[in-house]
Amino acid sequence: MKKKFFTLIGSVALCVSGMMAQEVATWENWAKSAITFTFDDGANEVNSHSWAADELNKYGFKATFYVVTGWTHDWSAYKQMAQKGHEIGSHTDSHSGNSSELSSSKSTIERQIGQPCLTIAYPNCNEISNTLNYYIGGRICGGQTNSKSPQNLARFDCQICGDQGINSQSQMTSRCSGANGGWMVFLIHGIQGRQANGSYSPTSADAFTGTLQWLNQNKSDYWVCTARDAIMYLKERDAASFKKIASDASSDTYSLTLNQSLTSNTLCKWDYPLSVRVPMQSGWSNMKV
Repeated sequence: MKKKFFTLIGSVALCVSGMMAQEVATWENWAKSAITFTFDDGANEVNSHSWAADELNKYGFKATFYVVTGWTHDWSAYKQMAQKGHEIGSHTDSHSGNSSELSSSKSTIERQIGQPCLTIAYPNCNEISNTLNYYIGGRICGGQTNSKSPQNLARFDCQICGDQGINSQSQMTSRCSGANGGWMVFLIHGIQGRQANGSYSPTSADAFTGTLQWLNQNKSDYWVCTARDAIMYLKERDAASFKKIASDASSDTYSLTLNQSLTSNTLCKWDYPLSVRVPMQSGWSNMKV
């Protein structure tokens, strides 16, 4: 069981909080919904993936890049993306459904990137058995928005973009606004006109950049994050017990505990920060943690 404590120290003045109890946010920074851009393959797409990462970086957004390890020759580009907070996940070794590639592709990515590889995108969207023995989540392509607490993270869903899916800013932003507190995931291969020759179902560059601009304009409502971070957050949020354990006139002390059903899962450290808020005592003007 993982437990953290923190104490709030208040200074006295005439101030009354309208909040009734402590809360854990549904998504980071109290965003209404989570949005994840995922990018597949890495053979013909590395240049457009690098371009897309640069566009995301302009707004502080993070994305997940699923690479086929046997097709990927420019690991330095993906390592640079990872160093800026993007996730590099597995798309297997050979774009096959062979379950033996769950472990081998994960090992290759961790060796090349120097960070844990925690999620996978299934080739051709077909689930591979035993995925959750190696990863905290696996992506399918059914076109649905995920709930805030998906029941089966071996099958989190996404919307295909490009000429085989949706390919306009209005379509993409409509899916974002329709997330309704859930987790919307997009699947992109290459970006049209951005050195993605031969890429399957390339996505319009204008649709992509326009959607990023729209999300930035509505940043308080949407958390644009990696698949890894969304899963870590939602799993920790649902496993958290957040309680006040002590109080006096000048301080309140809270504990936040993650239950053992999560912490016994050793695939990752389960240490992604949760956003929380607590009421301020009547008569306090400010407080420090």
